Amino acid sequence: MLRPELQCWSDQSGKWATCSRELACEAHKNGISKYQVNFESETQYTLHNLVTRSNLECSTDSELLSVGLYFFLGVFFSFIAWIKCSDNWSRKPIIMLGCLLQMTAYSGVVFMPEKIEWLRAYYFLLGLGTVISMSTSYNYLIEFTPRHGKIVVGTLFLSLQIAPAAALPIYLQMVQLNVFPFLMLGFGCGLAGLALLFIVMPESPQYLFAMERFTECQESLNYIAKFNGTDYRCNLAHLQDNKLDLQIDNRESQLRWFLDQMMLQRNHNKHLLIFIANWTAVSVCYHLLVFGLARTSGEIMLNGVASGVAEFFANILVGTFLMQFGVKNVLLVSFTMMAASSAHYLFPILTLDIWYACIIAFMRASVTCAFAAVFYGTNDLFRADLVAIIFALCNMFARLLTMAAPSISTQNDTTVMAVYFGLSLLGLTCSGFIESKRDRKGKKDKRKKKKSKKQRDQ
Repeated sequence: MLRPELQCWSDQSGKWATCSRELACEAHKNGISKYQVNFESETQYTLHNLVTRSNLECSTDSELLSVGLYFFLGVFFSFIAWIKCSDNWSRKPIIMLGCLLQMTAYSGVVFMPEKIEWLRAYYFLLGLGTVISMSTSYNYLIEFTPRHGKIVVGTLFLSLQIAPAAALPIYLQMVQLNVFPFLMLGFGCGLAGLALLFIVMPESPQYLFAMERFTECQESLNYIAKFNGTDYRCNLAHLQDNKLDLQIDNRESQLRWFLDQMMLQRNHNKHLLIFIANWTAVSVCYHLLVFGLARTSGEIMLNGVASGVAEFFANILVGTFLMQFGVKNVLLVSFTMMAASSAHYLFPILTLDIWYACIIAFMRASVTCAFAAVFYGTNDLFRADLVAIIFALCNMFARLLTMAAPSISTQNDTTVMAVYFGLSLLGLTCSGFIESKRDRKGKKDKRKKKKSKKQRDQ
């Protein structure tokens, strides 16, 4: 962890003097003397962050990283809440619910970070609102976008999502070592976006059209039910995807209907397992870099700037790669780059700070491309009316297993990179079994040719 430099009060000299963390914390715990943070240290970086704001300098690495674990726990439950909300509410109320949860947590983090228990509650609430707002916002944005522009808009959406994370290391390096003005700016942008959504933005036209058809369909079925006593329900998922055949079933929930549909899609079952593995690999690898950045070799701020810039530009460029080469090829190349860069970190050619920064940038760029590829692949390789729940299930499993990332990142950097390398190989292996739409079309054409040739021979 990036620890601040502490000073202890010396009764002999009557001044504050630099002392070890162990000595300062032990004296403070026993009530012998207090300590203070030396923000003017010339030997190491000392940030004005949540640790120094909440007087958590004596907390262990595991205690501090457990805050991140509560965030992932909130994300896990957020997917469950998102599925239930999507069953009953339109787009705008769901986005507003997620934003309100996030802004409540954000205000606590910015204005009242008093104890580590409070921070855990804030980060759980932050995770709880993350998927509800982000996933619904993505769907909301895509529904306003023509089909040929969806991948471009999706790329811009992801780029804007990670732009603050990419800008923070640059801000700390070039402006000041106080994170709270940056957080206040984000808080203000969040309030402005919430007000814009509430006052200006309309409801999703696709959702409104689907609901109109759903209401007409349900009214017709209710009329029929008066005569035969059967309680049928319209399938809103098909209506929302503008299917002309108004499929009708008596499903009790979206999840139960999803399981019935997956039983009929043999190819989808294989791809679901592949994408759960890929989502898990990229999610854990990404957060290993986030939590373990302070332990990496080289100069910490240089690594942070290189990492942020690489992630931002990778998110912008990956859309072009996806359009030209397809999801499967981008995944294969990205996981190969991840494995190669982590192996190079373990066995470096040079030990210069700039060299390590380049390796970290390469690792961050490759995992970002892999993240974007699994994101778009989830939307591209599955039936349109199954995508939402498949997306949620993949993320639920991935975020649940990502809870191990904070504890893994407390190990030495060799262990962290070895885990990163192993997960990269897992993703590379699984991606090799993906059948893209082009591959499936080619197989169908081959079967048709064989069938027609066999008929001619007969």
